[in-house]
Amino acid sequence: MKKYKWSEKFICVILLFQLIIEIKSDSAFSDSDSYTFETFSLPENGNFMPVLGNGHVGFQILSDSVYMNNLYNGAQGLSHRARIPNFGNIQIINYGELNGTVKYTMDTKSGIFRTSFSPKSKKYRLDHLIYAHRFYDRAIVNQFFISDLNCSIGKQAKVDCNNLVKFSIKAHNNNNDSKNFNEITIKIGQYPGNATDDIEFMIKSGDLGDVEEGEQPRETDKVIKKAEDFEALKKELSIKTMCGSTKTVEDPIYQEDPSNCCVLWNHVPEEITLCGTAVKKTTMSSFTFVMTVDEHFSVAQQEMMDVLAQTDLNLLNTHMEEWKHFWNDFDIHMDDSSDEGMNLARTIHASIFYIVSSLPSLATNQPRGAFGGLSPTGLGRGGSNLDDYEGHVFWDSEIWMHIPVLLINPTWSEEMLHYRFLRAFPAALDYAQKTGYKGIRFPWESAFTGREVTQPCCPLVAANQHHITADISYALRLHLATTRDIHWFKREGCKLAIPIAQFWASRVSHNSTTNKYDINNIMGPDEDHENVDNNFYTNIAARQSLQFGQ
Repeated sequence: MKKYKWSEKFICVILLFQLIIEIKSDSAFSDSDSYTFETFSLPENGNFMPVLGNGHVGFQILSDSVYMNNLYNGAQGLSHRARIPNFGNIQIINYGELNGTVKYTMDTKSGIFRTSFSPKSKKYRLDHLIYAHRFYDRAIVNQFFISDLNCSIGKQAKVDCNNLVKFSIKAHNNNNDSKNFNEITIKIGQYPGNATDDIEFMIKSGDLGDVEEGEQPRETDKVIKKAEDFEALKKELSIKTMCGSTKTVEDPIYQEDPSNCCVLWNHVPEEITLCGTAVKKTTMSSFTFVMTVDEHFSVAQQEMMDVLAQTDLNLLNTHMEEWKHFWNDFDIHMDDSSDEGMNLARTIHASIFYIVSSLPSLATNQPRGAFGGLSPTGLGRGGSNLDDYEGHVFWDSEIWMHIPVLLINPTWSEEMLHYRFLRAFPAALDYAQKTGYKGIRFPWESAFTGREVTQPCCPLVAANQHHITADISYALRLHLATTRDIHWFKREGCKLAIPIAQFWASRVSHNSTTNKYDINNIMGPDEDHENVDNNFYTNIAARQSLQFGQ
């Protein structure tokens, strides 16, 4: 697609459709970069932390939870995205001891959250990168890049400086004299959180590599060349594995068996010891920690092997190239260079980034599964928290989010509509029949099976917000008008549009006084009023559905 330059007025309308998550910053932004958010202190409220995703997995920075596309647990109205422990929640815990400056950066152009540390001694620079890989989409990646190392070796140092950076479970600083700089100890914490209540995980037999006291795992790039198969790789890198199934199906009529989930991650040491070289020159080293997630163990395993087969820089560049391709194909530029214009540009880029992060990667290392729909707070949030909509798909998908997605890339628009056709259609057909109507009636909230999953707290919302069915027809009409894709319309679009029209034809009732048709006992977008007759929004949406389905 071409790049678009739209008026500020239209952009303000588009902003209503985006998922915006804000980092509260106490530092100034570069006027030349409208993609980057920087701060020297993180918000106390974790809900303001960035969310990363790639359409297959999503998570919030510093959160102990990962969510996967199409993975739900709970029966009917209690269905919610199943929480996966986040073994990619890795943090450096001794910045204070290292004595320097920490800066946090969310780069929406590359999809990377970066923590940069610069010690007062200026002996090195440490960058911690976290991202959901856009090409290896089963992978959550943590990378440490240590650069500008320039130090001398004291006699008391007990590290092998032939290896610039070396893992050590029991590492110590043997010389605290900054003038005779020897080594730095970086302490690492891994915080996957408590065991999940949603998945019954079991350790796969033989798949857990043991880590002995004092063991020193080697650099990834050196090890992978020696690994002829996965078993050898596990032994070298201490790769751990657990697989399991969700505890409760959403509805046994549409889901016979629980959903599966497999998680792999390589061992994260408690400490990393850095050693400088006697030769004064700029040097760099890096280490990568990976967590892969998929429904199938074989897929998660292959993804882990393929990721670790890359050099650290190649792995990073592959991810960044996918985001580069996206921004080259679509972007919104502001002509206004004022502070207000720059702030609006940042909001626009953050909005685009967050909505695209929950959509599937268009190019992936392995074939991806069916897209499970777009929830208002995206893929990286969900669980049983009602504030995060539990990962459910609402009318927001077609009315608020589909319009910008259609303009960004019609392929993703088709993915969103395909969710309604593939996953939700059978349950919608039954729903209409059970409630006395013809055609198909879509539920107010849907998740894995497409049946109604609105919380038990809100029966009137589920019973009366019928406009969701008309909203889907509206999205179908916009997709056809924009793409002119007749093949898609014959294949899927008309198979939804016609039964939606049939539903509305059976939903109206003739008014003998006015000799017109009414839609009674309805709830419009205003959820504070139920059992409304002839809600304006619903009537207009229903009329358009009837016209489109003729």
